[in-house]
Amino acid sequence: MSSPTPNVDIIISTFILSKKWNQLWLSVLTLDFDDQGSPNFLAFRHFVYLVMLMRDASLPIRSFLQRCDPYDINRFISVAVKRGIDNLTLDLSGTDDDFQIRLDPIISTVFNCRNLVVLKLKSLKMYICPQLDFPLLKTLHLDKVYFYAFSGSRFNKLIEACPILEQLQVTDLQFGSPITTMDTYQQVYSCHNLIHIELTFIQLYQKKVKNLVELLQHCPKLQDLTLQKLYERQRDEHDWGEPQTVPKCLSSQLRTCSLIGYKGSNCELLFAEYILKNAKVLQTMKISTSSSVLHKKHHMLMKLSVFKGFFACKLLFD
Repeated sequence: MSSPTPNVDIIISTFILSKKWNQLWLSVLTLDFDDQGSPNFLAFRHFVYLVMLMRDASLPIRSFLQRCDPYDINRFISVAVKRGIDNLTLDLSGTDDDFQIRLDPIISTVFNCRNLVVLKLKSLKMYICPQLDFPLLKTLHLDKVYFYAFSGSRFNKLIEACPILEQLQVTDLQFGSPITTMDTYQQVYSCHNLIHIELTFIQLYQKKVKNLVELLQHCPKLQDLTLQKLYERQRDEHDWGEPQTVPKCLSSQLRTCSLIGYKGSNCELLFAEYILKNAKVLQTMKISTSSSVLHKKHHMLMKLSVFKGFFACKLLFD
């Protein structure tokens, strides 16, 4: 069910004109609420209430997506969780930063919802420290999520709670204490089933390549790696030191590697070399750059082409 611009008059007319249609739309298992472009948020809010209240309480909700201001979100999500939801997306990116939601303790049940297979959270501030239990979770996306009650080491617990995780996408993840504590001193739990990782580096921090390689050591089945803004600033030039080890996934599993926001710096070139030299079964290396100057792109391409070695790898320059 998709409801980008709900209109109360249309809803009421639907009730009047077709009782059979009521039973049909109230029995759908996928709910997608999006208030983008809606001129009347109050009408949208009433519409969501109407759907949630009129549904048969015995019907499950398989997929729930809410992309809107967070009024009453605790109540809506609580209902969805109780119905055995397995696909949950919360996107509050259109919300005023000062008004981002404080999920109450009831919604901590989202983080031990044992039925979830897909969980995608965007622009959320979490003021709770929930229990974590995702035995069926295969896809986890965290975009601009701030865990106030988490220390960096709790991220390990989050990954540990997803024993069959296959896809992880992390962008601008923040904790109540620096994540570097986890990176430097804490063990990274193995992600035995993870086959796809996307990481976006928002802020500068030291030893990011070392920590990235350590993470890859714990992902033996990884096939697809996407890195965005790995080297964003000139100061990053001091961060490079070629790793002394080659993760198992890099030498025997990695099929696709994408570097997004590539600027052609020396560190970026050396990192790309490291991938191309050691990824024995790599099929595609994709480089995306913001540079619009053709001769710069050509220069980057010529440098990287040298390191394709003897492997049948496609080098794509975007």
